[in-house]
Amino acid sequence: MSHSGEPALAAAPPVTGPAGMPSEPVAAPKGSPSTTFRLGALAILVVTLVWRAWTVSAWSWIQDDWIYQIEAQRMPLGDYLTQNYNQHFMPGQFLLAWASTTLAPLDYTWAVVVTVGLSVLSVLAWALALAEVFGENSRALLALALVALSPIFLPTSLWWAASIQVLPLQLAMALVILFLCRYLRRPGPRPLIGLGVSYALGLFFWQKALLLVIPAFFLVLLLGSGSTRARLRAAWRPLGLLATLTVLYLPAYLLVLAKPGSAGMGVDRTFSPRGLGESLSFFFTGLFNIVLPSLVGGPWGAADNTTSIYDPVPAVLWLPMLALAVCGAILVVRFRHRGGWLIAMVLTYAVVSWGLVLFSSRYQSIGVLSVREARYSADLLPVAFFALTFAFTRSRIEVTTGTPAVRRPLPQPLAGRVDALVGVLTLAVSLSALAGNGAEWQRIEPHSPRPWVDTIIGDATAVGPRSVYNSVAPDSVIHPGFFPTYAHLNVMLAPLGLPLTFDAPARQVLIARGDGHLVNAAVEDLVQVPTGPVSDCGYLVKPGETAYVPVTNRLFAWTWFVQIDYFSERGGDAVLRADTKSWTVHLEPGLNQVQLPIVDSVSALAVTGAADAGASCVTKIQVGNIRETSVLAVP
Repeated sequence: MSHSGEPALAAAPPVTGPAGMPSEPVAAPKGSPSTTFRLGALAILVVTLVWRAWTVSAWSWIQDDWIYQIEAQRMPLGDYLTQNYNQHFMPGQFLLAWASTTLAPLDYTWAVVVTVGLSVLSVLAWALALAEVFGENSRALLALALVALSPIFLPTSLWWAASIQVLPLQLAMALVILFLCRYLRRPGPRPLIGLGVSYALGLFFWQKALLLVIPAFFLVLLLGSGSTRARLRAAWRPLGLLATLTVLYLPAYLLVLAKPGSAGMGVDRTFSPRGLGESLSFFFTGLFNIVLPSLVGGPWGAADNTTSIYDPVPAVLWLPMLALAVCGAILVVRFRHRGGWLIAMVLTYAVVSWGLVLFSSRYQSIGVLSVREARYSADLLPVAFFALTFAFTRSRIEVTTGTPAVRRPLPQPLAGRVDALVGVLTLAVSLSALAGNGAEWQRIEPHSPRPWVDTIIGDATAVGPRSVYNSVAPDSVIHPGFFPTYAHLNVMLAPLGLPLTFDAPARQVLIARGDGHLVNAAVEDLVQVPTGPVSDCGYLVKPGETAYVPVTNRLFAWTWFVQIDYFSERGGDAVLRADTKSWTVHLEPGLNQVQLPIVDSVSALAVTGAADAGASCVTKIQVGNIRETSVLAVP
């Protein structure tokens, strides 16, 4: 028996097992394992391991990753796992985030290990699934190479919040195909259990695993025997199992949706209808810029970070790719046995998967550009890659039952050359994917958040109990416009439990520089404070009395930085007052200074000494913007 994928010259009568399911003949010879397939799969697995380990280890926490870490410590575990995060239900994902924060707060090593591990498991599961469907056939290496190394999966593998969402879904998809095909070949309880566990695993990580019923349904139609009704009737157990799990899961998901939205960019609960032209523009944009390039090892151009949008593919490229795709689809429908179901599977999954984006708040925000984001096609593309391989590869069930793979003889130029053509295509697509990964990494890597994150965590850990100006992180780490309550240092560093204070008065306040280093802060003086009336003192602050300090330039309500230079007899507390607010500061004995940020308008200042404090002389007051100095807090 050959597993080369070439259709049999003469169809043998089908052999059926229980419930009309196809089964292997008792005396059927076993095909020897394909050395090419095994070596190819091993090579793809090793390349995936090395590539993911290298790239992910050069990355760090970004955007939603911070929210996951912060809320893991704030929320009770049950509420955290079952939260409504932008209308997503992802307990498995949040369990991983909770574990990482509990075991090693803000240590990205955990994310590297989990992401690389999930990537390898996904490739391994897909290798097993493809071998189950097609045998150890070298033609299946095309799909495996694309699933493992498509450039579109690079951004999602780097972004922790996306990787622990997408990778488990890809893994669950492969396992569902594996166990469903195993059941279709040899019905029994074990593949049914594997199918149910795989589907439940996908749902545990992300509610979008509900879409796995689409390839499962079409796989039954593609591999079953007899009429459409007979195929569905024969597979009622696995399909019924998936339906039962879906029915049990939906109420839980709806309960989560009923909760108020938790962290994130907010939830759009309105359903906004889309016009036909708007919808077609959305889907064709995804087809031209994502799907078609991905089938040949692209896309090859992306913006500069993991949340960016892919560059539009020029017409000079997508037009020939579209022509080839249309010709290929016609050939599949015309020549491939049940090729129409194959095309329908991809189209159905695309309509549902992209439709969820089309009617989402993300589309409300950026429109048709949303379909050019990598993460929104990360589950559709494996379905397309699987269908591509199925189009020119004979399944094991077709071989076993003697079902011809083609409706009619192939055109003469193709007959007998399919293996060679697929081999060349696999090599070319693999090289294209590797080149695309390399080019994309060159554009993304310089914008890695890791240098800033490692530096700020290192300095914050080393400085001890100091006061730090509560600034916001760079946009490339977490965007304060999207996540205003999470982008401040006091919130971001909270999981570490450090003895830092933020915006507290101190002799020397620290500020985070653009590269993440903590440095001494200073005042960019914007007001002029007249010299105080007391000779050799300035403004005398007596115990229980107030010294009024005029300013020449009024400052509007904003966050300003104040530095008070003073001499105190024996120290004590004092109260600094601006126009509407006041702050308590502690004055140390001797010649000293105190810095603090204030939020108020400033038309005058007043300093009141505590009743039990010593007399103090305020020699100078500066008010203005905070600025960095070159003095490192950690030399």
